Amino acid sequence: MKIKIYFFTVLVMLTEASASIVHMTSDTSNWKLENYSPGGTVVVWYTDSSCTNGKIQFQSSVTSEEKNRFWSVVLTSKASSKKMFVRYDTNGCYIKSFGMN
Repeated sequence: MKIKIYFFTVLVMLTEASASIVHMTSDTSNWKLENYSPGGTVVVWYTDSSCTNGKIQFQSSVTSEEKNRFWSVVLTSKASSKKMFVRYDTNGCYIKSFGMN
């Protein structure tokens, strides 16, 4: 019984240790925004993230309002030439929070 509990504890600790939130501040001028239907998943390509092709995205549980705010901040950042920040999880490259500097 103790061996099973120990193994479970180590497994949970390894899973939590592998997840990491990264803060990225970036010029958005080269970002490519895509909205995939029918789920409406928002994906951003060519960011300065460490993810493949700079791809960051929202999880499927994100609301339409959150996606709309993200689009708005990205477009405002592009139009004003001001940098934007994004915090993303390196496991899956999911966006956790965002804003403008």
